[in-house]
Amino acid sequence: MRLLPCVLAAAIVAGIPAGAAEETQLRAVRGTVGYQAAKDAPFARVFGSFLLQNDQFAVTRGGSNALLVLTDSSEVALGENTDIQVGQITQVSATEPTAITLVAGAMRFAIRHPAGGQSNYRFFTSTSQIAVRGTIGMLSTGPDGDVVSCLDCAPGDVTVSAGGNTFPLVTGQSAVVTTAGAVTIATTSTAIATSFAHTGLSTVANSSTPFSGGIHAGTAAGSGATAGVAAGAGIAAAAAAIQTSANSAATRSGAPVIAVPAPAPSPTGAITVNSHGTELPAAPGHGR
Repeated sequence: MRLLPCVLAAAIVAGIPAGAAEETQLRAVRGTVGYQAAKDAPFARVFGSFLLQNDQFAVTRGGSNALLVLTDSSEVALGENTDIQVGQITQVSATEPTAITLVAGAMRFAIRHPAGGQSNYRFFTSTSQIAVRGTIGMLSTGPDGDVVSCLDCAPGDVTVSAGGNTFPLVTGQSAVVTTAGAVTIATTSTAIATSFAHTGLSTVANSSTPFSGGIHAGTAAGSGATAGVAAGAGIAAAAAAIQTSANSAATRSGAPVIAVPAPAPSPTGAITVNSHGTELPAAPGHGR
């Protein structure tokens, strides 16, 4: 009889996939959440939690949210109608960063600073790349381009690369990258915050949950507030709001690359550049 505990322990260990501790955990928060083993693989629904293998896709449907818990305790919250691919989580000292590709939708990331070093992540979309070294921020991508917003970003934490140029961001700033390669940086607008909140994501850095409207990780599927706007749908409105700010700027920079304003930037400090780093013309009546 003394052998029974050992036999049971061996059976349990045998049932755990090799390297499970190295995998990303996908947690269904509400609605329809699942994964795809490959880009064209069928959708498999997840109830509770699931260990996501390297390069698999986490997927949420309309009115749904999910949470990715990475092996270094960093978290990526998924908005509704979101499709994201997570590569192999690399060591902090590794040359290559951990690659996370946002195929569609919106996400809120909370990347942890490991003891004695900095995190090394890179988020990819079809339009831009975002290097992240420990911060809290938002990213969405859709037919009109990308929006990157910093909720709690120290200088050097976040840089956005698009059109061959690199643009640093700090707390309170957002970058809008259009599919044509134009990049606009300004203070985060209400339109941008609303576009993320409508996907079920919190836009408050110190929120107790990465989700908005009473949605909490671990709640039963279908609970929480209703996310009424498809992820990424607010990008055009956000870009328009920032462009209005840019056009009304009293002072504009002639530098080919956007200079980072102070940590509390003025809404009138925005400028817009194209994919070649050239500043776009000001609106009539708003000269330098």
